[in-house]
Amino acid sequence: RNFPEYAVAFIAATSIGAIAVPMNSWWTTEELKYGLENSGSKVIFCDEERFNRLKPILGELSTLKGVITMRYENVTKDSNDSRASVRVEDYETVLSRGQGQTLPRVTFDKDDVAVIMYTSGTTGHPKGVVLTHRGMVTAIRAVSLNAAIAGTARRLVGGKTTLAKQTPQKKPGQKSTMLNVPLFHATGLHAVFLTSFFMARKIIMMYKWDPEVALQLIEKEKVTHFTGVPTMVMELMNSPNFSKYDTSSLGAVGGGGAPVPPSMVKNIQTKFKKASPTQGYGMTETNAVVCVTGGAVFAAKPKSCGKPVVLCNLEIWDDNGNRLPPETPGNIMVRGPHMMKEYWRNEEATRKTISSDGWLDTGDIGKVDAEGFLYIMDRAKDMIIRGGENISCADVEAAVYEHEGVKEAAVFGVPHPILGEEVAVAIYPKDSHKDQINLESVKKACKSLAGFKHPVHLFIWDEQLPRGARSSCSDLPKGLSQRPNQS
Repeated sequence: RNFPEYAVAFIAATSIGAIAVPMNSWWTTEELKYGLENSGSKVIFCDEERFNRLKPILGELSTLKGVITMRYENVTKDSNDSRASVRVEDYETVLSRGQGQTLPRVTFDKDDVAVIMYTSGTTGHPKGVVLTHRGMVTAIRAVSLNAAIAGTARRLVGGKTTLAKQTPQKKPGQKSTMLNVPLFHATGLHAVFLTSFFMARKIIMMYKWDPEVALQLIEKEKVTHFTGVPTMVMELMNSPNFSKYDTSSLGAVGGGGAPVPPSMVKNIQTKFKKASPTQGYGMTETNAVVCVTGGAVFAAKPKSCGKPVVLCNLEIWDDNGNRLPPETPGNIMVRGPHMMKEYWRNEEATRKTISSDGWLDTGDIGKVDAEGFLYIMDRAKDMIIRGGENISCADVEAAVYEHEGVKEAAVFGVPHPILGEEVAVAIYPKDSHKDQINLESVKKACKSLAGFKHPVHLFIWDEQLPRGARSSCSDLPKGLSQRPNQS
């Protein structure tokens, strides 16, 4: 969850050369255990809810030395002998112990590891994305420079140069950003928090997303920039109480972390009279940044996610590594100093993702037009994006197979008007268990997964599931639409 203490801990860790490892707060105990063991984390910084989730396994983490809890008054009472080797302290105690001490001088290289962020892969456990200080700073500067360019007088739209309106201000007020995306996401950490921090914007932090609370804060704090996954933007605009709040302070409203429906651009222009619609395309592996678009450019090309930011090279390749001409769909490849260094302790995945000359395969299919604007057309990876959360089809399938009545299973995404996609599963049951397959029992089989990964749609098949050459995720929806026996 987003707390001010989280931001302090992140800045403190990266300032002394330690590696910060943000972890998904929705993960189960089992998922958190994997992340902590894989990263070799020595100190855990968490709130009460996460601490209670971790208590049963603290003694099993070989590299763990200490736990710092925030906003948890009874943490010392909850200590027990099974965690004797792990020091548990509260945040305020740690702060008070450091009062009056001189901060040590620490030196580290620009290419040293700053952060490891876990992202869902197409198979198995999440992969740790290794990000360097150079990469993160480059990405932040690229976004801020792009914002400065967008605010200048000249913009190129459809080959025509237009003059952007500029209202002179004698004393411009401080810009402010609403941090409503979780800090364990690249969108929340990089695109919102760190970029706003670098640009000296006031940051209004939300503990968790609530469109009604967001509207209240926009009015109260005079928020000027709102960036969230498209789900958040749509929930904000669709609030029945939207007209009751003053949102005139907003100068930019945009989405990232998931595909943005073209209709959202027009809705933003209608709902927010002074706000410019914006969109970003990126991923954890690129420090959340590849392309950015907004304003008149976005309005003219609402299906495009813009042009690459400065220092980012982008090409479209065929499956043989040949560069494709404009308007030809292919694999989206990117290269630049803001790319990840590698996948943590996963050489095979690194080799499959990054070419020998530094080109990173995004796993997305797209094209560029004659002016260099990028259009996302499909995902090559078997991934579902639900409200900005990446979900591995294979990960969910493995859990579904824990159900004793499942003979075959295939997981895929189905469209949702707000979340973008929801998790669906098609099951070919064993003959002896046909009457035992239901959504409740399938969710129970997925208890080791975070709740947002659980299937919410179940399709029962009475014959072997159709399988395409590539995977179940991409091919099953076509067959399902033709079958009447859905439940």
